[in-house]
Amino acid sequence: KELSELPYSYLFGDYITKDLGQGSVLGASFDEYNWEEEKRDAETISFLEKAEKNLPVLSSHFKSFSNSISNLQTRVSFRSQSQDRRPIFGSLPNYEVFKNSFAELPNPSNKQLPNIPFYKGIYLLGALGSRGLTHSLFCAEILVREALKEDNIISSELFSNFKPERFLFRNWKRGNLIDV
Repeated sequence: KELSELPYSYLFGDYITKDLGQGSVLGASFDEYNWEEEKRDAETISFLEKAEKNLPVLSSHFKSFSNSISNLQTRVSFRSQSQDRRPIFGSLPNYEVFKNSFAELPNPSNKQLPNIPFYKGIYLLGALGSRGLTHSLFCAEILVREALKEDNIISSELFSNFKPERFLFRNWKRGNLIDV
């Protein structure tokens, strides 16, 4: 209830969102190897202290529930992230057509990469991880430019590090398309 009174969502390196009907979200720390569901009051207190420092206009609001931290029901979030920890955005490759288009895949030692078929007009933006709010808009801008066939604001080489087909290429080079 205390967080649901926030008038806006705030981004200050971490984030705290206003309640959109399901409660507010605190940008909390994350330990991917520790999957417990218990509350982490110490992290909530630390987070709120940082929020108070960075958002002085809300200082009185944060102080109002400093004595009721246990009522906030905060938890560690499970975040969508890729194996290489980078976001995934770009045209969505058609894995089935790619896999079935070769009786035998070209040798990975070839410098020529195989052509990847894509779904027409379908794009992916995901695996944003714990910092999704901080870079999702930038990724979306790049994605929209690709969809509209406009000049991109990052180099092709850099963009290729985020495209979904990178996983197809990696598994093809390993000689295994089953694990995509």
